[in-house]
Amino acid sequence: MAFQGAGQIDRAIALFERTLTARIAKLGTEHPSTLTTRSDLANAYHAKGDFSRAESLLRDVLAARKKKLGAEHPDVARTLSALGQNLLEQRRSAEAEPLLRAGLATWDAKRPDDWLRFNSQSLLGECLLRQKKYAEAEPLLLSGYKGLKAREAKVPASSKIRLSETGERIVQLYEAWGKPEEAVEWRAKLKPPAARTKTNP
Repeated sequence: MAFQGAGQIDRAIALFERTLTARIAKLGTEHPSTLTTRSDLANAYHAKGDFSRAESLLRDVLAARKKKLGAEHPDVARTLSALGQNLLEQRRSAEAEPLLRAGLATWDAKRPDDWLRFNSQSLLGECLLRQKKYAEAEPLLLSGYKGLKAREAKVPASSKIRLSETGERIVQLYEAWGKPEEAVEWRAKLKPPAARTKTNP
C-alpha cells in the first residue's frame, strides 16, 4: 500500500501478488483476508491502467463475497462500485449501470449515511452522463457531491481524491449538456479557497 501511495505501482503489484499467493496457500481462496488482498491487487492494476486484469480480479471477489456474505452485504456493494468504475474506465457504461444501481441500493438499505454511499451515487451519475442521460445524471451527481462534502471528515486520507472526482463529474455534465455557465460556476466553486481569493498582480 505504501508503494502504491508513492506511485511505485509495479513494486506494489509484486508485493500484492506475493501476499495473495501466501494467503491462498494458508487461508484458502474465499477467506476474507484473501479477498481483501485480491481486491487490493485489483485496485493496483486499476491504478496502472490494466483495467482488464483488474476486472477479472474484481469479478472473482464479487462472486466469492456474494457466496459468503449474501448479495446485500456492504462489502459486496463496495465491490460492485469498484467493478462499475472499472467498466466505466473501459467505456462500457451500459454494463456498469446495473452493477452501480445494485451497489447503491445496498448502501441505501444498509448504510445510507456512509460516505461510500454518496461516492457510489456519483459513480452512477457518471455512468448515466456517459450515456448522455443528462437529466437523470444531474440529481445523482449533485446529491453525491453534497453528501460526500458533508462527510469529508469521515473520508480516509487515501480516498480524499473522491471528493474532487465527484465535483469534476458535475463540471463534465454541464460541459457535455451544453450548459457552459453552470460548468464555469462549478469550476470556480471547486477551486481551493486560496485559489479563489488570489488576485492577479
